[in-house]
Amino acid sequence: MIELLMIVIGGVNMYWRNNPTLVFEDLKVYKPNLLALVPRILNKIYANIFNEIKSKGWLVQSAFWRAYKSVENRYKTTGEINHTFFENMIFKKIKQVLGGNVRTMITGSAPIKEDVLDFLKIVFGVVIGEGYGLTESTATASSTIIKMKCSGNVGYVTEAVLLRLKDQKEMGYTSEDVPEN
Repeated sequence: MIELLMIVIGGVNMYWRNNPTLVFEDLKVYKPNLLALVPRILNKIYANIFNEIKSKGWLVQSAFWRAYKSVENRYKTTGEINHTFFENMIFKKIKQVLGGNVRTMITGSAPIKEDVLDFLKIVFGVVIGEGYGLTESTATASSTIIKMKCSGNVGYVTEAVLLRLKDQKEMGYTSEDVPEN
């Protein structure tokens, strides 16, 4: 569906070259605005960034974490992830990993840890939507909305989908359960 939508709105679809190590090279060439990635790739990006920061000297680490905490506090209180001039200077090189132009990202197909998703939202300064769906339901059954301040869930059920909760007593789940938050 996303592939077709991109064609309709005049976008470009990028296909990988059967070698996961070349994905980041391709992103630098294509410079996408919208990026759909599976959690496995997002986890790899997170690990690479985290390890790169850890390998730097104390001054670079200190500047990075100061900028990160500043954006994180703003994100947790207002939902905004826009970067200030100082934060842009710190995160500019990291944004180049995805080509430098990404404004929105979407992920699905598997769970992703909340802290990983929040970290990526903050360092890239972009909205990352999460979704859940099945091929049988023409993909999206639920998705997060743009201004959602919480990660780690797949958002609201889309209007065209009817979901039914089924008890899984052997796993300790029932349709009567109420989430903690």
